[in-house]
Amino acid sequence: VVTDDGSIVTSTITVSNFTGTIADLEVEVNLTHTWIDDMVIQLKSPSGTTITLFNRRGGNGDNLVGTIFDDEASTAISSGSAPFAGRFRPESALSAFDGQNPNGVWTLILQDMYAFDAEGTLTGWNLRINNPEASTTTDAGGNFVFSGLTAGTYRIGTFADGWRQTTATQVRSLTSGQNVTGVTLGAAQYGKAIRTADPTMPGKQ
Repeated sequence: VVTDDGSIVTSTITVSNFTGTIADLEVEVNLTHTWIDDMVIQLKSPSGTTITLFNRRGGNGDNLVGTIFDDEASTAISSGSAPFAGRFRPESALSAFDGQNPNGVWTLILQDMYAFDAEGTLTGWNLRINNPEASTTTDAGGNFVFSGLTAGTYRIGTFADGWRQTTATQVRSLTSGQNVTGVTLGAAQYGKAIRTADPTMPGKQ
């Protein structure tokens, strides 16, 4: 419950087993509250970075319903209206979290800045985290190695300008300390015969 006496209320989400760093972050908040412009909402990362998502917007309108804070949204939260359904750019850029390790405790901080009004209820919130894809370059023999991967499931494919993948993207699950070998991928230049590292998989364009 978000009280109307100016007290700070927090809610946490713990992220674990996420591979890599943050490349893009979105936050969805659902909040029931009359006079939504009483509210200030902030987000704090496990690293301690804090940004403001929402700062007293919406006039005498009510609630946040499916409100997604997204740096790439076309509309700023300051230009929206209650119940702010859809995507909005937050007060402060979420890119402040880019490059950070997302694992750990994330804290949503809520404060009703106007006393003696109705209380509110945070009905739910979530994080949507994207990270950059790991990449590597093959050697002259077409061999490749990824190192430093954590446990998880990975999709492996070939991507290069002027080339097309000729075999299915491979999916491999990796446990802690495990080495996975024998992943074979094929690629061909556009307009050229198929090249493959596996002699049992010849092909023609």
